[in-house]
Amino acid sequence: MSSPTAEHVYRPAMAKFDPERRARSLERWRLHSRRVWIARRALPALIVVLVLGLAVWAGVNTVLLRMSAASRIANMAIRMVNPKFMGRDQGGKPFFVGASLAVRDSQTPQIIYLQQPTAVLGSAVSDRTEANANRGVYREDTHMLTLDGNVHLRDATDDFVTSHAVANTATNDVAGQAHIDGAGAFGRVSSDAYAVHENGAHVFFYGHVKAHIIQSGSGGGALKGPR
Repeated sequence: MSSPTAEHVYRPAMAKFDPERRARSLERWRLHSRRVWIARRALPALIVVLVLGLAVWAGVNTVLLRMSAASRIANMAIRMVNPKFMGRDQGGKPFFVGASLAVRDSQTPQIIYLQQPTAVLGSAVSDRTEANANRGVYREDTHMLTLDGNVHLRDATDDFVTSHAVANTATNDVAGQAHIDGAGAFGRVSSDAYAVHENGAHVFFYGHVKAHIIQSGSGGGALKGPR
């Protein structure tokens, strides 16, 4: 009778417990959880920031567009057809400045550029001075009118032609540093510069004055050379 043999049962070996490996796994899990926590809170905040940024940019862009439009409007020159500028001088006499076309300066609105300007200083025909030219510049703040190109100055009896004239509508004085030729009841005269005061009551000529004077019984005396 054979003796009983011991029964061998297979039991798999249990993995050894590794504290360091478990600690590393736990740390990785904590880091992942922290990232998820941060993402869950940062993402909505980022969305809010982006929405606010878009809203602010839209508002700023609207303001910039309005400012740009306002700047373009401000820089647009104002054109006037057949304008008329009227007022009174220091003595209460009326004056008139007109043109076929006028353009107001966009940077300095007081300056007005004129095409085919016409000016009338005074009201009564006997003491009125008229002027016209190819172009001119009128300043509403100083009441100064500058005329250039084929300038004609005339009163009741005299007519002058020059290339440049500056008229002060506040004092009714006209002067020019340019050659002038004139003819009238006094005769004929030419010079390099001139000045007209008191609506033509006194006319002064300067530089290379050439004159042919017609004597009259009325005495005259309005035509004068340099003093």
